[in-house]
Amino acid sequence: MPNNLILNYHDACIYESDLNLLLKNEWLNDACINYGMTRLSTCLEDKCTNGHGHDSPLIMKFLDPSVISYFMFQLTPHDPDDIEEFSGLCLSWGFAEASETSIPTILLLPINDHHSQQGVSYKSGCYNGYHWSLMMVVKIQNRVYYLHFDSSPGYNCLAAEAVSRRITYMILQNGCGSMQLDQPILECKVPKQMNGYDCGIHVLITAEILLEEFTSKTFSHSLFHDPTRLNEYCGSHVSAFMSRQHSFYSSISC
Repeated sequence: MPNNLILNYHDACIYESDLNLLLKNEWLNDACINYGMTRLSTCLEDKCTNGHGHDSPLIMKFLDPSVISYFMFQLTPHDPDDIEEFSGLCLSWGFAEASETSIPTILLLPINDHHSQQGVSYKSGCYNGYHWSLMMVVKIQNRVYYLHFDSSPGYNCLAAEAVSRRITYMILQNGCGSMQLDQPILECKVPKQMNGYDCGIHVLITAEILLEEFTSKTFSHSLFHDPTRLNEYCGSHVSAFMSRQHSFYSSISC
């Protein structure tokens, strides 16, 4: 059967087979997650262009899950042929050097449980996982730290640790040894998914909440300097939003 192109949104393509996942009780695939992250990136650009965002500058990037898979499985540490690729990613992600400015750089990465499987071959295509979570990487001045949002607590711990180790390696390999790299990852307490397939929805909702919070005119950028307080802030606001949504949909379904 033909797999027709349904939507091309800033090169994030949704095909008929991707759309059909929404009609069944199945988890979102890479294409659906990438579409959601691309949409959020466009929303951020619109906020900045129209002056609806925070008065203080903020760099925020929403990454394609296929880029994370490429980063984890195609690039090999200590391989001279991959040094340039690591350097390019380090630069594009905003980690090329420490900075004295207080402009925060935020990366939101979709994490899949297959990222912890170091023996999996990305090129072979045998890399599909079963669970999504969201990792936030924060760079503020000369400090980098990691927050992890998992709707099935503990499920993606190993995957998040594997990705954070690779990012840390990339930063150090690019001569940024003066940066303070915080470990371990801070696990953020967020609502649990109620079934076995809504993990991708939780990732996209959490990413959208973080976008709205960080660009709100009432948000204090001083929180970026305190990972523990930021972790508590994010957890409480994500939980509050999802609780309101749950109450709303429960009320209209009665």
